[in-house]
Amino acid sequence: MSLRKDSGHAVLITGIVVLAVAILGVLGWLFWQNFINKPSTVGQVTTFEECKAAPGSIVQETFPEICRTVDGKSFTGPVANDEDGNNMLSYCAPAEKLCFEYPKTWTIKQLSPQNTEPGAKADYFELHAPNDALVFVLESAIGGLGGTCSDEYAVDISVLDATPAASMTGFKSDYSLDTLQVARVVYADADNQFIGHLYVTGSPQYTTPGMIRNCGLGFSQFVNGRNAVLSSDYTGAGAFTFGTNDGAPTYKTRAEAIAAFDTEIYVQGAAILASLHYE
Repeated sequence: MSLRKDSGHAVLITGIVVLAVAILGVLGWLFWQNFINKPSTVGQVTTFEECKAAPGSIVQETFPEICRTVDGKSFTGPVANDEDGNNMLSYCAPAEKLCFEYPKTWTIKQLSPQNTEPGAKADYFELHAPNDALVFVLESAIGGLGGTCSDEYAVDISVLDATPAASMTGFKSDYSLDTLQVARVVYADADNQFIGHLYVTGSPQYTTPGMIRNCGLGFSQFVNGRNAVLSSDYTGAGAFTFGTNDGAPTYKTRAEAIAAFDTEIYVQGAAILASLHYE
């Protein structure tokens, strides 16, 4: 009886060991397939469509859609036209030759260029959202930049996540990113009203999420131009700016200003800036 009992225990133990090995084998295979052998998408996603196809990406139902990869990259999707194909309009600034797409509900107001040097070829206009809910200013051929920021004028600035203006590349320098970004920045003005600024920039400081302390937008809104003309004596293109100015909407709290970036009008504005490209 004792021999049979010991044999039965041995068979039971052997069965348990075999089952455990089988389970560990299955779990190991699943781990290999889903983690170890899973192709990395970090650094490989460069377009909105690639972002949508990448594992783990999140597509926000905004206007237009925004896709975020697992490693934090953001890509703005195309804007679908209506049945007549005329939901979006295109415009190119004649001097700097910058082009962008904007909803037909927005309007462009031409202004007299501020650069009046002889021979200058500059752009200066406003892009108005419906009911002037948001106003962008594009100005080119800006020269004479310089100066420093005094600590007494510095304010606390919330830098939110940025969206690439994917076609605006080739800006790499000691002070600029290679690809321009659509910055989302919040700070309080002299009246303690909070402003949500939306503009295109090459500044790493104003596109890395977090808190910084500086003089408002500082020089972050100025981007080296390529085609405008400062004057007949100096043929350099100068700098350009495109985005909200001091007339941007204000809010009572920082949280309200941050929340404004998720509203339809700001989402449309971000898509306009993200569509920026050269002619």
